[in-house]
Amino acid sequence: MKKRANVPNYAELDNETSWQVRQRDKDICLLCGDRFQDIHEIIPRRELGSRMVHILFHPMNRVCLCRKCHAGAGSKRKELVNMLYEKYNYDYMKYSIYIKYLIGEDEE
Repeated sequence: MKKRANVPNYAELDNETSWQVRQRDKDICLLCGDRFQDIHEIIPRRELGSRMVHILFHPMNRVCLCRKCHAGAGSKRKELVNMLYEKYNYDYMKYSIYIKYLIGEDEE
């Protein structure tokens, strides 16, 4: 059986990105400042799909959160994006119209 060329190792990418996010956020919940317990994907895998791997495994798509904040994070997507922009200058708007749609920026 031939190995497919150019297929990313998702587990490796996931571990590397998670480590980068923990270093960046200093293991602190971005929302409340408590010690982090989970890494939250702002735009989840099921919404991005395999064509957007460069966004899925980019640190701008993940934040450290405590369990309490993580439980309600799904409804705070826009707030998290704005916090990442203010704190780390991550700009989702330059990536694509699809990302704008996912975070609700097309609703004007």
